[in-house]
Amino acid sequence: MDYAGRISHYFRITGLDFHLTDESRERILWASFIPFALLCAMLIDLSLDLYFGRPAFPFHGPPEGWQRVQNASQAISGLLPFISLAVLFLASISRWSRAEASWMLAIGVVLIVAAVAAGAAVTAIRVFALDSTKLFDLRAFTWMQWTQNFGLLAVGYCFIAYRGLAASQRRRAPRPEPPEAAEE
Repeated sequence: MDYAGRISHYFRITGLDFHLTDESRERILWASFIPFALLCAMLIDLSLDLYFGRPAFPFHGPPEGWQRVQNASQAISGLLPFISLAVLFLASISRWSRAEASWMLAIGVVLIVAAVAAGAAVTAIRVFALDSTKLFDLRAFTWMQWTQNFGLLAVGYCFIAYRGLAASQRRRAPRPEPPEAAEE
């Protein structure tokens, strides 16, 4: 039993299958391409923000090249969550195997945990740091954006998992026998 199978067995989640074929891996990677680009843009934005900081004056920011990269990553971080969700919903139209759906559920659960952690962080920051400059220094607005982005991605991944697991259960369910003709 592999690691993911042991975890699902430990939490008593039955019916999950984590054995992928090469075609299934490729399909999951293609469906996750735009969400991965979103995650990269979020990390680039955060790393540039941490390295250069937020400028107090408009002309005291990072060098022009890095400013363009940061502007692009902020724009991508603002637009791609909705595009990613739409792509994941479109991807859910086709049939997904039980193994593919199990992995999409695992990715969705990880995103839910990340959204809850980021939401807890922003809630703690907003409760305990009442000064607006501290909210700015602790990047409360960045954590809020991460919470929203992770939440939207989790919806998309869990929807694919739902479609794949529900469809495979319908195929496995025994069909009812036709009622016999009533005798007179």
